[in-house]
Amino acid sequence: TTVNNQGSGSGIDGTYANGPVLNQGALFVGGVTSVQFDGINDVITIPDSALINTGTYDERTVELVFNADTTAGRQVLWEEGGGTNALTIYIDNGSIYFNARDAGDWGPFTINASINAGQTYHAAIVLDQPNGELRGYLDGNLVGTGAVTIPLSSHSGDIGIVGMVQANYYHDGAQSGDGNYFQGRMSDVA
Repeated sequence: TTVNNQGSGSGIDGTYANGPVLNQGALFVGGVTSVQFDGINDVITIPDSALINTGTYDERTVELVFNADTTAGRQVLWEEGGGTNALTIYIDNGSIYFNARDAGDWGPFTINASINAGQTYHAAIVLDQPNGELRGYLDGNLVGTGAVTIPLSSHSGDIGIVGMVQANYYHDGAQSGDGNYFQGRMSDVA
């Protein structure tokens, strides 16, 4: 099943894999339906694009709404990149992390906040290299920042929503393979 892009990057549609349950209830008043992910192997893959990962950017924002069934273990919400350059939002043992890394020039960061299972959150990671910062926001509140010295370099590391696709870089280092699947509902990825 294809996930249709309704934004400005025409032709960058994602693909659902392994049968997530579509058309679940909205996560907030006035929201659209959400998707339930099983935490076992459900994932949305996004093709490489100069608008996301194969271009070099000094400003980027990724935001999403989620409600985790559990906050145990490591669960990816958004990831792009691999062992060299990466931009990631993920859950790790009761906390949400906002992390990025550029070829060792800056990052990884340990920007995190505690979260609870069964609660809906709006998360956003903002790369603002002109002002020298990476920022993580949870429900509109600034969680923390990291110093960014150069734009996020282009990379061919795959893009995954609710799961790691091939590799990623976390606050505690690189990891390869597929996995770290999210268990819960998500909507409004932008």
